[in-house]
Amino acid sequence: PMGKQQDGVTKDPIQDGQVMNKQLQESVDIYQCLFKLYPDAVFLETIDGHIIECNEKALKMYGYTKEEMLRLSVRDLVHEQAAGIVPESYSEENITQGVFVWVSGRKKNGAAFPVQYSNQRI
Repeated sequence: PMGKQQDGVTKDPIQDGQVMNKQLQESVDIYQCLFKLYPDAVFLETIDGHIIECNEKALKMYGYTKEEMLRLSVRDLVHEQAAGIVPESYSEENITQGVFVWVSGRKKNGAAFPVQYSNQRI
C-alpha cells in the first residue's frame, strides 16, 4: 500500500504533500497581494540596510526602476541631513519596532520630501 493507515484512514504522503504545497502557495499569493497593493512604500532589507524587495508604491514615490532600487540601501533614500536617523546596520538598539519617525526622504532626482520611517525585524 502507498500510505500508512491511521485511525482507519489511509494517509497518502504524496497527497498530503500536494495539499501542503497548495496551502503554501496560497499563503505566498496572499503575502504578494498585500505587499503589492499596500498603499505605502514598503521595503524588505538585509540587516545592513540593502534593499532586497520593494513594492510599486516605493518605486513611484522615489522615482527609481525596480532594478535601480535593488542596488540601493535605505540610507540612499534619505536626505543627507537626516542620514543619522537611519542606521547603517540594524540591531536591537536601533529598531523602531513599528514606531514611525519623520525624516527627509530623497528621490532619484535629488528632491527632498517628508516621509515616515519605521523599521521592524521579521
